[in-house]
Amino acid sequence: MIRMATIVPPQKPQAQTKTRLQYIVMVGALGFVLSLVAVFFVEARRRTPRGKDRPAPAGTQPVPAAAGPDAEVAGATDETMALRTVGSGGAGSP
Repeated sequence: MIRMATIVPPQKPQAQTKTRLQYIVMVGALGFVLSLVAVFFVEARRRTPRGKDRPAPAGTQPVPAAAGPDAEVAGATDETMALRTVGSGGAGSP
């Protein structure tokens, strides 16, 4: 004799948004991490030391500070450019 038993009672179907949302969050986090890695990689490639055979690219020379309301910003740019020139083996390096 065969008997049938209900193991799980019938339920109304529900959308499984939790797993879909988890996948969307994971893809977003992965995209964010990949973009950070790409930015650091490009920045590291740009900061390679320059030898005597490879001169510094144009535009890396310090720009004189401008007078006026933007003088502080120009001064910060000058310091940054000078540090980049010194740090990359440019004209100011020992």
